[in-house]
Formats: sequence, C-alpha cells, structure tokens
Amino acid sequence: MEERKMQSNPLSFKSMLQEDVNIFLNFEEMGEHINIEDEIYVGVIEHLDKDFSEEAIDDTYYSVDLILYLKSEEFSLKRRVPGKRLKVNGTTYLVNDWYSQEGITTIRLKEVTAY
Repeated sequence: MEERKMQSNPLSFKSMLQEDVNIFLNFEEMGEHINIEDEIYVGVIEHLDKDFSEEAIDDTYYSVDLILYLKSEEFSLKRRVPGKRLKVNGTTYLVNDWYSQEGITTIRLKEVTAY
C-alpha cells in the first residue's frame, strides 16, 4: 500500500532539481549577499584560480575571473551581452557569458584592468 502511494506521487526530476537550487542558492546554506549594480541579491560567487582562469565556451577560450550563480526568478537585472560592463561588489567586470538554465542564472566575468 505504501509503495503504491509513492509510485502515484513521485517527485519529478524538475522538482528535485528546483529543490537542490533552493538549497544551493539559499543564504542560510551556501549563498551570500552580492551587490550587483547597487542591488543586493543572494547567490554564490566562484572565484577562479589564475592558473585555471580560461574556459572554453563553444570552442572559444575566454578569460574568466569570477562566476556568479543566482536564482533566475529572483534576479531582475536585464541580461548583458558579452563585452558589456557589470559592477559586482564594487569591482567592475566585463561580461563574457550570461545565460539561464534550470532556474539558475550564470554570469561569467573578467575583471576590468587598466594599463
């Protein structure tokens, strides 16, 4: 009887994934407050080591210093195309890639340096 109940109401893959996203991007669990263009969001910041800062996207290598992960439903900033500037926690970066997939907005950034 209990087995039949479980089969009639299984968690879908999408709902399990959303549950994981809610944990991963939760301030109390793993997230942190991120200031993006003077708005505060909860997300996860990945700082890449300088030795491994190049990533291949569609067989093109981009230098990446920082990756942001944010909940798409709570992130209201308009998408920026590669090459545009984005200010994160007081530092200006260039956008290398920006996409949303399975409820997570991922932004890959390169720090702007003056020569």
